[in-house]
Parts: sequence; C-alpha cells; structure tokens
Amino acid sequence: MKFLFQNQKRALQAALLIVCTLLGIAPTFAQQGFVGIQNTTRRGLLHATMNPAEISNLHRKVEVNLFSIAGNVSNDVLSFSDFLGDEEITEILFNRVDGPVNVRTDIGIMGPSVGFRVGKWGFGVTTQGFVRTDVIDFDANLGRSITTATDGQSFVESTLNLTSNQRINLAAWTEFGLMAGREVFQNENHRVSVGGGIRLLMPSAYFNAGIENIQGTLRIDQNSSVITNATGRLNFNYSGVIFDESLDEFNLNALSFGSISGLGLDLGLSHEWIKDGVVKASSGFSFKGMGSLDFGANQVNHNYSMNIPSGQSFDLNQLEGSFEDIENQLLASGFFTKTSDGDYNPNLPRLLTAYTDLRLSRIFYLSLFSQFNLGNTSKNEQIAAQNLFAITPRVKFGIFEIFSPWMSTEIAGISGGLGLRAGGFFIGSNSVLTGFLNDTNQADAYVGFSFGFGR
Repeated sequence: MKFLFQNQKRALQAALLIVCTLLGIAPTFAQQGFVGIQNTTRRGLLHATMNPAEISNLHRKVEVNLFSIAGNVSNDVLSFSDFLGDEEITEILFNRVDGPVNVRTDIGIMGPSVGFRVGKWGFGVTTQGFVRTDVIDFDANLGRSITTATDGQSFVESTLNLTSNQRINLAAWTEFGLMAGREVFQNENHRVSVGGGIRLLMPSAYFNAGIENIQGTLRIDQNSSVITNATGRLNFNYSGVIFDESLDEFNLNALSFGSISGLGLDLGLSHEWIKDGVVKASSGFSFKGMGSLDFGANQVNHNYSMNIPSGQSFDLNQLEGSFEDIENQLLASGFFTKTSDGDYNPNLPRLLTAYTDLRLSRIFYLSLFSQFNLGNTSKNEQIAAQNLFAITPRVKFGIFEIFSPWMSTEIAGISGGLGLRAGGFFIGSNSVLTGFLNDTNQADAYVGFSFGFGR
C-alpha cells in the first residue's frame, strides 16, 4: 500500500511540526511521561494528575505548577546508535525484524496550574497539552517492499497476509482540568482519600490510516507498484483542513486550541500507612482517560473494503492529489467499495495506574509504579498507550532529591535513567543511563518547575 505509507510518513512529519510549535524548540527527541518524578516525596500537581485523590495530600496548602514538559520516543527495533549512522532509518526499521514494527512518540506539557487544600478537601485546576504519533503493528515485510524498492532487481514481489490492523496514528489535543479530592478516613495508622477529575478537551488534530486483513500479492518494479488477487479493509480518518491539497504541508493555522469539544473523567483512591507520626508507605490507584474527543464536521472518517480478483490488478502509483482525490480514484477503480462514514470520536488513552511509595529510612525511598492500558490499540478510534512497570529508588537530602527510574515497557523493553529535584525544580530522563551504557530503544527527558506556600 505505497500511497498509504507515503501519506502516513507525512503524518509523522506533521506531528513533529506540532511539537515544535508547542515547545518552541527543535525536535531533538520526541509520555512514558513523568513516571520518574511523579512519585517524588514532594507531592504536587503532577502527583494529582496521576491520581486525583492526591489533590488532598499536597505538599503545601497551595501548590502552583509553572511548567512541566516530558518528551519520549520508543520503539521495538531501533537503538540510539542507529540514528548516528548513515543508513536510512526506514531501511533499518524494516530490515532488522520479520514481525510487526511499533513506534511510540509523544510529548506531554503541563502549563500553569494550581491546587490547594481546604480542611480535608483538595481542589485543583490544570492545563495540559499532548501530541502523539504512533506506528502500530506495521508489517516488516510490507515495509521492506516499500522502502527498499527493487534494489537493482527488475522487480520485487511480496505475498501479503496481514491479519492485524496496522495503523499510523497522530493525535493532538489540549485540556483544561478540574479536580477535587477528600480525606474520607483517618486514624493513628491509616489515612484514605478519594478524588475525581473532569477534563474539558480541546481537540487539535487527528489522523489515522489503517489497513486490516490484507491478503494479496504486491509487485513493485521501476515504474509501478501493482497489487493483485487482494482483499482487505482500509480506514482513512483525517481533518479536511489539516493537510494541503498536495499532502506535503501541514496546516498549523487549522488547529483549534480554544474550542472545547469532548470530556474526560479520572477517578482515584489513595492510602497512607503512618507509624509514629511518619508516613511509611503511600499507595494508590486510579482509572484515567474515560472519555473521547469530538472533532466535529471537519473530521472525515471513511472505511473501504478492497476486492481485486485474480487476473486483475491495481497500480498504487497512479494515486495522487489530495486525500479526497485519492479516495475518488479508489472508488473509480471498481476494486474499492465505501462501507461506512459517520461520526468518529477517538477515545482517550484509557489507563489503570497503581503505585506504592516506601520510606525505607530517613533518606532512602523506593517507588513502584505500574500502568495498564485498558484500550484496544488495534481499533482505529483508539489513541494508543503502553503497559509499563517502573521501580525508582531515590535519596533525599532536605530539599534535594536524586532518583533513578528503571522501567520496563511493552514496546522498548528495559531502560534506566537518572533525575534530580531541587525544591520545586526537577530535570531527568527515564533512559539516560542505558542510553550511555548500552544501546537502548527509548530516548526521553523531562523538566519542570513548581512552588508552594502555606502548611
């Protein structure tokens, strides 16, 4: 599906443009997020975004987040050294493995936000923005057929048997959050709090190209990319104003950051074990991302079934023009039938998080964190997320804290990092140690500053 791959690559490039616009920096890397710092001993609004029940357990009576930024790129094929060589990244990506290829790239930004405690209650107002681009279960054989072309041969022929839904997905949105939490039980040794949050969502961009149950033969030569004896299903979902007519430029002016169109809901519970007046263990769990984005009338959602009989063929190279032009050409061929249109509301990443923070001594702490993806990433309307588990030992000296998160994710595997907190300022990475000591499939960093006052 050569035209699919080309347009999906443009979607990835478009995502980097959004990142540059949001951050004002060059895209040197592109949320495992704030996992290393979210479980710090200084509880702030990042803690509360992980679990809204923590809003009633803030470090200070009033907490203010000025900015927090996290960026991450992870995949199951490429290592850091691959980006330093001369070989084409796409060729490495598809030539190294035979199974599906996965890439996750995302940016998370927390803007000016405030939280405060009133008696047993806690309240918060947050602003956040997210950009994600994902390559999901893309078949390596198909990728090789596309990226290596003929490599000096007269032609290359591949048999396609793609049972899973292979997707290229881009999603960008901002949100305005309201949260509240309350202590519901306390005695000498235990304190329990519950909380909830509503997220007012402002969709910015969404693109999805999916190919599912593709079976057939793809033949590529110097002049054509022909598919024959093929069946399957296609999905195109895009904004009618995001891409220009040539599909080569991304229209940043079309992003609508100010229009609320969607709701999200988060729920959580937290527990503290107290001994001799000191919190020895703090635990919690939360359900996050129950909700969806509504992109309105400008969002196009088309599904197609493909049926190219044996003895007939379709040349993918003849497809050109805008997305609308391409879709009209598909229909005109007689091999593609539009099966459905209609509303399309992408689901937020739906997560179950659980964590425990242990105070081992006056200066030594250990944090355990897990995240489980409750959404089905094979569905075209689902924004993807990862399962992960992290262990973070930390050492605290007054307002200073040094921590080292070690994480295992379903895409990139194991990575280890290092971070520093000084009062409300923090900086760190979940992968910098494994990046320096050994090749790693993940690159990330985060930085932020907050302050608080009152007891």
